[in-house]
Amino acid sequence: ILAPGDRLWVGEVLVVGVDVIAGTLALPNAASGSGDAVRLVDAFGVPMDTVIYGPNNTDAFLDDSGAVAVSFGPTPGDDESLARVPDGVDTDQSGGDFALVATPTPDATNDPAIPPDTGDTGGAPPVGACSAGGAVINEILSDAPGNEGAGLEWIELYNPGLVEVDVSGWTIESGTSSYSTDGVIPAGTVVPAESYLVVGQTLIAGVVDVLAPGFELGNASASSDAVRIVDCDGAVVDTVVYGAPNLVDPWFDDTGGVAVSLAPAPSDPESIGRAAAGVDTDRSGDDFVEIAAPTPGASNGAGPVPPGSCDDAAAGTAVVINELLPDPDDTDDGNEWVELHNAGATSVDVSGWVIAAGTSSFSGTGTLPAGTVLAPGAFLVVGQTAIADVDVVAPGWSLGNAGSSADGVRVEDCDGAVVDTVVYGSPNSDGWIDDTGAAASSLAPKPGGGESVARIADGVDTDASAADFAVEPFPTPGAGNDAPLEDCGAVGSGVKINEFLYDPDSSDTGLEWVELFHAGAATVDLSGWALEKATSSFGSAFVFPDGTSIAPGEILLVGEDLVANTDFVATLGMGNASNSGDGVRLVDCSGFPADTVIYGDANTDGLVDDSLAPATSLAPGVSGGSSLQRLSDGYDTDASGLDFAEQELPTPGASNPTVAAVVCVASTGTVVLNEFVPNPTSTDTSAEWVELYNSGTAAADVSGWGIDTATSVWGDPDAVLPGGTTIPAGGFLVVGGALSPATVTAEFSLGNATSNADGIRLLDCTGAQVDAVIYGESNPDGLLDDAGGIVPSPVPG
Repeated sequence: ILAPGDRLWVGEVLVVGVDVIAGTLALPNAASGSGDAVRLVDAFGVPMDTVIYGPNNTDAFLDDSGAVAVSFGPTPGDDESLARVPDGVDTDQSGGDFALVATPTPDATNDPAIPPDTGDTGGAPPVGACSAGGAVINEILSDAPGNEGAGLEWIELYNPGLVEVDVSGWTIESGTSSYSTDGVIPAGTVVPAESYLVVGQTLIAGVVDVLAPGFELGNASASSDAVRIVDCDGAVVDTVVYGAPNLVDPWFDDTGGVAVSLAPAPSDPESIGRAAAGVDTDRSGDDFVEIAAPTPGASNGAGPVPPGSCDDAAAGTAVVINELLPDPDDTDDGNEWVELHNAGATSVDVSGWVIAAGTSSFSGTGTLPAGTVLAPGAFLVVGQTAIADVDVVAPGWSLGNAGSSADGVRVEDCDGAVVDTVVYGSPNSDGWIDDTGAAASSLAPKPGGGESVARIADGVDTDASAADFAVEPFPTPGAGNDAPLEDCGAVGSGVKINEFLYDPDSSDTGLEWVELFHAGAATVDLSGWALEKATSSFGSAFVFPDGTSIAPGEILLVGEDLVANTDFVATLGMGNASNSGDGVRLVDCSGFPADTVIYGDANTDGLVDDSLAPATSLAPGVSGGSSLQRLSDGYDTDASGLDFAEQELPTPGASNPTVAAVVCVASTGTVVLNEFVPNPTSTDTSAEWVELYNSGTAAADVSGWGIDTATSVWGDPDAVLPGGTTIPAGGFLVVGGALSPATVTAEFSLGNATSNADGIRLLDCTGAQVDAVIYGESNPDGLLDDAGGIVPSPVPG
């Protein structure tokens, strides 16, 4: 309100001492050779005063006479102001009314004489004609479902008082860096006592009460945005700053300073609303919460829970953290959850209870809404956002992934007493305290991507996380951890990963592919099914669109953009198993695996296969350009090492050539390493070979036997002999690279023993060592021979 004779100093955020902060004014400097302008308009957009300044008026600005201005104020230089001299004198001729002032006088007189106003007119109601304050912004939908700019955003006002509030001429002001958009509430609009008013951009049936077109709400996608309501006299009534950070073009809130308490940034289709209707502390972060299901024209909920109004920890001893998902597939943001379980015989009111979590301290918290009750034997899934399976939303916390050390999560009652704590991952370098009251030494395991940490027995709590929890490959939110897994077609479907190329020749980009084969008896709807790949944990690579199906005996090819004759194009990005085992799997629309393949030399990341345990049987790693194929179409024992073989001539989209299955026959002691060439004349690559000899009187089946080479330590087999491989009685078998005289092709690399001894050994299909040769001049690495001892004098090289 501007009283007679008063001045109101309006400035940008960095101007010290201003009466009103107006975001970014960005007044032009009239420095481009033409005049510029500034004007004051009332709440209805009617001009009250206009100033044109600069050398000319080539843009034809209208002055307060209603005609194109012909009188212009001078062009100001740096740090000069334009000022009326004397104060308040207005002839509607900018050139006669304004002069340059070398030393500006903000909030002070330009001249001692203050003559009366000469007659500017405007359409604003008289000062005081509308209510001053009395209503607050109660709920905001800034990211409406559907298209941006479709006019579906709205703001809900609430009048907590006992008398109606006249909001005629009030303005909704909003913006993303300044209050750049506004909409005016029409005359005759009132908010009854203890009632709501929804103000919209367009008329949305059943939602919007009045229209105030012109405002547009930001989504706070990268930094804070703001909205405020200003009464018809220009006084700010209420301000909400939402999203983070509030660093660039910082917004001021109703405390009078830069906002440090920020309401959350809602995402489609959420709104943000006051936790308690009408309760306004002038701190947006304290007053507002995310609302999963917006409530235009109605209460946002029961509001905050006063201390002492819930069942406390003593009454809730049977309530435990039963399962948690710290590392969802794909992104963690908004997809994490914690499941509570009431193992007792009476209901527990958990209103106001808090989920607290963090990576070095319990730094993030989320509060359960009022009215939340956990019945006997019930499960409650608490989420950060309203995703599937979540029962209540309590934003504000984030679970760590226990990437390098232990992380923690706990639940507290509404008085702050700790109810239950889980510490997971290792080591406990941050000294997390568990429910024993000491630094936790019993730590729940670290889950992989998409896996949960779940109580081994629902509700059973010994206060020792390691004894109580295990990794659950297939989470069960809202159900017992021993509940039967529900799928949407995966179990027994017969749909298999039949062949795949993870390491094309030259470059992986654009050339990877996965082939599916249906070995079942009925057509399967693949809508929403997905291919997932893993290098350390599984994440989505491709989702089958609605309407996709596969018939018995049918083959579907999913490939990258350079693969010919694909049924679906996808960016797969499978791992090359260069350092540890990698994986690929097919999951149904509920995320339940239909088929899994783990491949490579070692499963150091503990990837789970179709046995529902970390895979111990791995398909072999293959050389560039070779695929991994099932021994025959659809052949599946759930052991990748028995089901898959290298295929040097891949057959994408076509039937696999049949390869003999491995039938394991352990060594009888008749097969030995007989001869080998570690250093061929021209090149070692693909030219090295080893000869096996069978001294027995019967043929020896060496299917699945392995050749392991070593330059310092023994490891897993470098080459595995395919199914159906036999050596006749008294016969020989040469195994080697593609350029060698081998009868069985297998790529491996023998050391040349150039400085120290190297070794080669033969393992049977059970992994037992059959024969070993250590060769070279000395054995400082301590390679063991068949007697299990270090060879002091190796076979001369």
